Amino acid sequence: MEIPFLNAEQRLYIVIRVSLTASLSVDLQSSVNFDSVACDPHSDTSYAVPDLLWITLILILCHQEMRQVARSCTNGALAEYLRDPWNVVDWLTVCFGFGVAWPGFVPRRT
Repeated sequence: MEIPFLNAEQRLYIVIRVSLTASLSVDLQSSVNFDSVACDPHSDTSYAVPDLLWITLILILCHQEMRQVARSCTNGALAEYLRDPWNVVDWLTVCFGFGVAWPGFVPRRT
């Protein structure tokens, strides 16, 4: 089994390989290997296009939700807005979306 990871803070791609081998004598042997490769996800400007698209979509969702909150406050229906589970899902999506994008856009400390 191979599991790839991206450590954006350290700018590393990591692949973990786990293998299990069973023999007829009921012995179970395992081995774990780690490989890491340095990466620069924005070495070419075209690599930033998916990230910019992601941020744009998250910003659109955030803007729509803020407008909906403002309308709810104006109409005195903020409690109703907060009870709607889809609004909670939208805000969780916004928070998660920014959390995913943040490491790629923050300059690395040296």
